[in-house]
Amino acid sequence: MKPIDIKGRPIYSRVFAILQKYGDKLVELDWTESTNKPNLFYKKFQGIMVFADMRGTEVISIWEEPYPYLYDNGQREKDWKRRRTINSAVEELNRVNIPHRFSFYEECEPDGLFFGDTAGLTDGKCKICGKDFDNDGLYCSIEYEKIHLELEKKRQEDLIAEMQAQRKARKSQALNSKPKKLQEKTKKVKTTLEEQNRSTPRGQQSLSKNFDPPAKSSKKEKLAVTK
Repeated sequence: MKPIDIKGRPIYSRVFAILQKYGDKLVELDWTESTNKPNLFYKKFQGIMVFADMRGTEVISIWEEPYPYLYDNGQREKDWKRRRTINSAVEELNRVNIPHRFSFYEECEPDGLFFGDTAGLTDGKCKICGKDFDNDGLYCSIEYEKIHLELEKKRQEDLIAEMQAQRKARKSQALNSKPKKLQEKTKKVKTTLEEQNRSTPRGQQSLSKNFDPPAKSSKKEKLAVTK
């Protein structure tokens, strides 16, 4: 390995020390470093060559992401075979704690190998038992496909039940709790009424509230008014 990137620019000693550690682990796993392109390692998996490139790229310099950039040379092979190959390399790197990255195209573009939900990407291995059945598809048998459909149905039902429970809990909480402003207003009115009650002598009632003028005057009152 050499402390230079893909453009021949020097790599900082701190970053290069990290790359050397990863390079030593790759060699222990029987990866080979290119003689013409220092810091570029390669190894064949299922007949397809996989590269672990620690030189950086035109877009991302190696000191920004100091770990291997993985890609393969199996462009003529079917996508599921290429995924199986690169996934095998990833599993090997994970066992010795070597981080990795893919290109933006492979992960974020519709035609990329790893674009979309990982569970729905075929790689020749059964999504239920993990068996390598060396073919396109998600399951090695119809029975496992049925198991997956049942599990997926159960997962959807549990998700719906959880959402309904959360909605019910939020509704109950909204009904049982008053808005802050309403609580403050209620408290203020209550305090005012208590103060009025304390200032009114016991046994007396507010005239404005309790006094009802008689609907009809007595006969004596009418005569007095007439005279």
